[in-house]
Amino acid sequence: MAKGKTSTANKANEREKVAEKKVSHQKSLTKANKWDFKHLTDEQKKLSIYGIIVILIVIVIIIAIFSFNSDKGNTPEEKTENYLEKTVRGFYEDYYYEQLVKLQENEMIDGDVATFLSNFTTEGIPVSINVMINNKYIGESEIEEHIGEYRCDYDNTIVRIYPTSPYGKQDYTLKTTLDCEKEME
Repeated sequence: MAKGKTSTANKANEREKVAEKKVSHQKSLTKANKWDFKHLTDEQKKLSIYGIIVILIVIVIIIAIFSFNSDKGNTPEEKTENYLEKTVRGFYEDYYYEQLVKLQENEMIDGDVATFLSNFTTEGIPVSINVMINNKYIGESEIEEHIGEYRCDYDNTIVRIYPTSPYGKQDYTLKTTLDCEKEME
């Protein structure tokens, strides 16, 4: 008789274990199906897609706002300084440095470009608005468009380029000196 009771008890325990496994398996399936889009209705799928699109649009708008505001300074002086520095960076990298490379190729400068630029590490290379205009890098109308709120002296408003080692195209620092007055309204 003890064997019959034990075997019945064992069978009951086994049934409980099987039932527990089924429940835990169903719970894990429920968790797995939570992110499974196959079981969603068409309407739920559309809403999910629209939600993702809205989130992406919001992210793009936020990035655009921060990018737009980072180019501009808070004050007109900062805006002018940022514009001039951005323009001088292009002037130096795309025009001036390229001219030096051509001069080196034609052996018109002593040594190489790095040696030549090393002579300007303390005093810098002054680039005024007139220098950029005279070299046809920018036009007066472009300057007026970006810094028209101020009357800047085109000779005395200078961005100095300080070449740094190893004297490559992008190895430099800038320092801006503005000589501008706010226009009378």
